[in-house]
Amino acid sequence: MSSSMIEVAVDPTRVHPTRSHIHIAEMPSLSVALFAGQTIRVRSQSDALATGIARVWEINRMHRLIYLTIDWDR
Repeated sequence: MSSSMIEVAVDPTRVHPTRSHIHIAEMPSLSVALFAGQTIRVRSQSDALATGIARVWEINRMHRLIYLTIDWDR
């Protein structure tokens, strides 16, 4: 894993209304280059020790949201 990998804070309870395996997070910055299929690091907003790897499923730039599938580290 590259040290320059993007990291995003995620609320584990905020999920897509019809696809519960898809998590929703706010984009870290408009200057960050994100694209569908990209792999990023995530950390839980509710548990500082919970981290994982996520794949960007979809990006909604108008609302500054990203949709992710997450594999949490155990």
